[in-house]
Amino acid sequence: MPPLEEQITEIARMVFTTVLGLDAEPVDRDGPAAGDAGMLSGVVRITGAFDGTVTVSCTPALASHATAILFAVPDGTASESDTRDALSELVNITGGNLKPLVPGPSRLSLPEVAEGAALVDGTGATLLGRVRLHCMGEAVEVALLESTRG
Repeated sequence: MPPLEEQITEIARMVFTTVLGLDAEPVDRDGPAAGDAGMLSGVVRITGAFDGTVTVSCTPALASHATAILFAVPDGTASESDTRDALSELVNITGGNLKPLVPGPSRLSLPEVAEGAALVDGTGATLLGRVRLHCMGEAVEVALLESTRG
């Protein structure tokens, strides 16, 4: 695994452990990807000396469980809006922890959430690192992309 992907893995694992109290373990690249049908993706943009995005994508089941943990409600009872808020919080925390790895000064945008990779325009970006993990048997993908638009 390249050094940047090792750092992304450690940050993603730390976020899931400290924020949710859950273990996230690296898996092969053959697992579900952010663009797969049904996956939910949170995106936060980094702008400034670095221009790019951080994405955190996961299955709806994991997003629902994370929501239950974050909002202290029974599993499966949170609204779709709450689930989007929880995934927004996870990508925001992840992006904030990845931001020191890119040139600064930079700042984070407000996070956005959509199904699949709808928020990420890969035509204007270079993938710097992507890791896939499993948490509670569910797929998670974290990626860092740099904008190539001038």
